[in-house]
Amino acid sequence: MGDTAFKDMAILRELARYVFSYGAGLDRYTAEDLEDSKRLYGAMYLLMSQSQALIDMAERAVSLLGLSARCCADAGGQLMIHGVFTENDFKLYMNIVKFRNALVNKYQVVKIEIVKDIVLNRRYKQLIDLALKIVERFGEDL
Repeated sequence: MGDTAFKDMAILRELARYVFSYGAGLDRYTAEDLEDSKRLYGAMYLLMSQSQALIDMAERAVSLLGLSARCCADAGGQLMIHGVFTENDFKLYMNIVKFRNALVNKYQVVKIEIVKDIVLNRRYKQLIDLALKIVERFGEDL
């Protein structure tokens, strides 16, 4: 494995750890916590950070495949084309990209009910599943 690929793998592992760590942070939230505006915005920040780490993983994975992506959405498409993601995984990934974009670009416009649903129904664990698929593709054991 070349120097660049070795560095890419190390970064990929570190990003995966972030995805898992942010998920663990979200595991601690309760419905009562989300009624407090500071805790709610904390959960939103964790969701945004977890989403960004997964998107960064997808872009790094595309690079490890020897490909390039025009944007983060294209990175997900490349992973689907190359068998890392299923079509349903790609649809989920695109929803994650849209959600992250909404948080980054229009922080106050995100519907609080959506954030609460994601946290309370533990939907953020789906990001962990996608991160695992990326890591497994490259034979890495975290």
